[in-house]
Amino acid sequence: MPCGPGHQTWLNDLQTSLGPSVSALLLAYSLAPEHPYPTQLTQAVELLRHLTETEGRDPADMILGGDSAGGNLALGLLSHIAHPHPQIQPLRLQARIGAALLISPWASLTQTHTPAFTENRERDMFDARTLTRWSGAFLNSSSPFAGDYYSEPVLASSEWWAPVADVVGEVLIWAGENEVLKDGIVAFAQKFSRGFGAAGGLVHVVVTPQACHEEMIVERILGYKGDSGTGSQGVIEGWVKAKL
Repeated sequence: MPCGPGHQTWLNDLQTSLGPSVSALLLAYSLAPEHPYPTQLTQAVELLRHLTETEGRDPADMILGGDSAGGNLALGLLSHIAHPHPQIQPLRLQARIGAALLISPWASLTQTHTPAFTENRERDMFDARTLTRWSGAFLNSSSPFAGDYYSEPVLASSEWWAPVADVVGEVLIWAGENEVLKDGIVAFAQKFSRGFGAAGGLVHVVVTPQACHEEMIVERILGYKGDSGTGSQGVIEGWVKAKL
């Protein structure tokens, strides 16, 4: 789905809380099924190439972020820089990206029958049928096993993530305890922590109790202006402020 008003309101609130020296840049990537994978990854790579090579911006001054499918895309971008995708031109950065923020990243496209899908089916906004249809459109395949390390991060081994420590300095992985995607996120986070962390990267994994999928953004979609009380918004703001 595209970035909607709720996303933009949340990002505007976050940028305002960080001060006038911080800017937010949104990639308007093409949507599936008209434009399946790896279209969006190619576009993300070219945006970062434009920023670093054409505009001469320092990657160390950047925080790469994404929520849900955007978190999937952010991880695909980090993977591409460390392990160039065979269909996309390599991108070499002169410095590490300052940090990466992954909010409810859609890390597993195929593990749609894990316990969280049953436990949280009345606590979250998605179900297995919807996500299976969306992932099939994204991958342009009816097979539930069509993902690769770039499009389905949970498939990658710990060793795959080790070189990413040379791409980005620090990573926050946030999930809500009441998400149907929680099990996939946690499984990915464990592999990522072992590989990226062992190679010298700093990774923080936060699972907020009683929080749904990308809760702090959903609150803006529903028109709430404050924090729900779980503290998820404060976790994100506090971490980002500490990186600047």
